[in-house]
Amino acid sequence: MSMPLRTSTIIGKLWCIVGGFILAAISLAAPARPVDQDERERKENLLKCLRGVTGCDVSILQPNEVDLVSQAYLRRNLTACLAGESGCDPARLSSAEAKQVQVRRLERNFGVCTAGSSKCDPMLLSGEELKKVAAAAADRNFKKCLQGLVSCNPLLLNAPQATEVREEAARRNLEKCLAGSSTCDILALRPDQMTRAAEANRHRNAERCQAGSPLCDPLLLTNEELSKLRDLHKKRNFTYCDTGSLLCNPLDLTPSESATIEATARKRNTENCKKRLPVCDPGLLRGPDIQEVREALSHRRQLTRQSSLK
Repeated sequence: MSMPLRTSTIIGKLWCIVGGFILAAISLAAPARPVDQDERERKENLLKCLRGVTGCDVSILQPNEVDLVSQAYLRRNLTACLAGESGCDPARLSSAEAKQVQVRRLERNFGVCTAGSSKCDPMLLSGEELKKVAAAAADRNFKKCLQGLVSCNPLLLNAPQATEVREEAARRNLEKCLAGSSTCDILALRPDQMTRAAEANRHRNAERCQAGSPLCDPLLLTNEELSKLRDLHKKRNFTYCDTGSLLCNPLDLTPSESATIEATARKRNTENCKKRLPVCDPGLLRGPDIQEVREALSHRRQLTRQSSLK
């Protein structure tokens, strides 16, 4: 064999060896594919199926997993049927479970019937339960009548209950009349109760008159109350006039009160003029008042001039 041929053969073998090393290095450097991804997805799907949540894919369940999911569904279905929920499927219940669900249904229906709920089905009640439900309804109606509710049915009351309801209604009406309520039925009161209601009305009227309320009815006042009211009115009017209020009525003042009010008004007017207020009335100023105002205004001008020079 010639030298060039042996050389080319050796070079070819070297390239094969180098290529093998390169391929091995590339395969080792490439990231490994996650072999457990499918298993994780399968377990997540199994959990969804066991919990009965949206997203369960039954097509990828193993045979033993199908049995587990079916048992979990039957347990959930029994719970829903016992609670009377809309998701209950009675066809998937066993005979024993159906009897248990029926007992719970009857108990639940008896409870809502006893409470007076509109969901009550009286056809499911036994004779003894009907008596208990009727007694509970009569007791609820009696309480409504005692409270004076419009939902009261007086035809369902027995004789003792009707008597107690009438007495309670009379007591409530008396309280309304004593409080001056517009819903008071004065004609339903006994003579002694009318006297109490009239006395309470006079007392409220006296308080309104003392407070100066426009709802005061002086015709309901006694002579003593009228005398006290006049004194209170005079004191209140004097206070109004003394403070310069618009509510002052000078015609109700005595001569001595008028003199006092006039002196107070003149002093108040002097102060207003000294402060150069627009409510100053120079016509009310007298000699001493004018001199006092001049001195105050002169002093004010001096202070203004000094502050402007600084």
